[in-house]
Amino acid sequence: MRKIIYIVIIFGILASCKQKTEPQQSENKPTEIPAWKIDLDTIVERNNPQSLDLSKHQLFIDTTRNSEFYTKLISWEPQNEKNDVMYFYRNTLSKNKTLNEIDLQNFPTLWTTIRKLNGEFILYQRCDGIDKRIEITNNAIYFYGPLESHADAINQIIKLSDEGIKIELKAKRENGEINAMFSITNTEHENIYYLQYDSENGLFQELIIPTNKASEFDLIVNNCVQMKRTEFNGFDKIDYNE
Repeated sequence: MRKIIYIVIIFGILASCKQKTEPQQSENKPTEIPAWKIDLDTIVERNNPQSLDLSKHQLFIDTTRNSEFYTKLISWEPQNEKNDVMYFYRNTLSKNKTLNEIDLQNFPTLWTTIRKLNGEFILYQRCDGIDKRIEITNNAIYFYGPLESHADAINQIIKLSDEGIKIELKAKRENGEINAMFSITNTEHENIYYLQYDSENGLFQELIIPTNKASEFDLIVNNCVQMKRTEFNGFDKIDYNE
């Protein structure tokens, strides 16, 4: 009986040592890809939206200049944008009787970001939200964007002509009030303007067009219906020093 007990103990020790020395095999789990990143087209083709099934995801260049996507872009109204932050700004600024007011004359008041693809200027209809839009009123400038929106009060107008506008702004931020210089200047390309927003936080630059001129350009549409898709990021890098 004692012999049997010794044998059992020895086998137990050997089994324990084997478990400790055997390397643990790591589980090779497949990388999970979010559903909204799957099957995003990388080649953008020119197409008439009427020939596409718009009940599912489509990424294409709309060249019709009069489709529902163009109508949506051109008829965009800031007041219809569901944005609590901008509603607060608009409500606050409209009640501020101390703001300076300027006469914009016939200068365009609604502006839209324009991009470049393969050297050509092109607009973009995002899957989620809108590309940056700018609204200039007689006492403030409103910046609408896909990530963050804000508004700055106008301090004074520096320059206004058919070629562009330059305005000094009072911008309220979390750390207090800062001065900013806002300018829109025409370029050598018809209906293409250069935007500069210069403040102590840095220089922001972008190419923009008057929103009512959208039908002069092609439009990339990222039509996502059932689920969010990643945004198209194959646009050209713009050299603002050209």
